[in-house]
Amino acid sequence: MVAGLGVGMLPLWRRPRDGVTVVPFHDPGVTMRAHVWTRRGRATWPPLALVLERLLDAPSVSQPRVVTS
Repeated sequence: MVAGLGVGMLPLWRRPRDGVTVVPFHDPGVTMRAHVWTRRGRATWPPLALVLERLLDAPSVSQPRVVTS
C-alpha cells in the first residue's frame, strides 16, 4: 500500500503507517469483486474463517469458486 500499488483493509483501532491514508466508505455506489487466497488449511483458522463468512454473507455475493493446489 505504501508503494501505491494497491488497497487493503485495516482495523480502525490501528494507526496506519506513514504514507497510508484511511478512507472510510459510506454507502459506496459501486460493487467490487474481491478475491481471497489463503494458505492450505488456513481458511479454517477462526479469525480468518469469520472474515470469510462475513464476506460471503454480504448482499449480492455469488458463490465462491474454490481452487485448491
